[in-house]
Amino acid sequence: MVAMMDGDLPYIIPFNNGYMNGCIYIHSALAGKKIDLLRQERRVCFEVEDSIEIVTGEDACDWTTRFRPVVGYGTVEILSDEAYGDPETQHYLHDRETNR
Repeated sequence: MVAMMDGDLPYIIPFNNGYMNGCIYIHSALAGKKIDLLRQERRVCFEVEDSIEIVTGEDACDWTTRFRPVVGYGTVEILSDEAYGDPETQHYLHDRETNR
């Protein structure tokens, strides 16, 4: 999830991402609410999970989900497709987005 500001209100949405060289790459369309808000305010808060495991039980209250969340803050830099770098980098980031 990535959170940004929409005027006085927070706006939070899920996102596809890749991680490389200390940066999180967020995929976005060229037009729409998310990119419009990011152009207005570049500061964001994000949350990602890793090691997700569903734990079942006999009763509904015995079910749970185990995961390792990471919450962080950052500043968005809007990149063009060319700014991702060489084709190998683009392929790596594409694989990270589609093979989660």
